[in-house]
Amino acid sequence: MTEKKQRRKPRKYTDAFKQQLIDLYHAGKRRCDICREYDISTSLFDK
Repeated sequence: MTEKKQRRKPRKYTDAFKQQLIDLYHAGKRRCDICREYDISTSLFDK
């Protein structure tokens, strides 16, 4: 009954992608909505 968790491969994000997330946040989009839309964790977003 034990299932092994599948681990994700580490992802690498470009500086342009990171800047896009920051711009969306500063434009007023909520953090949780950005994380859901781009499938990233909130802890990653905070970094």
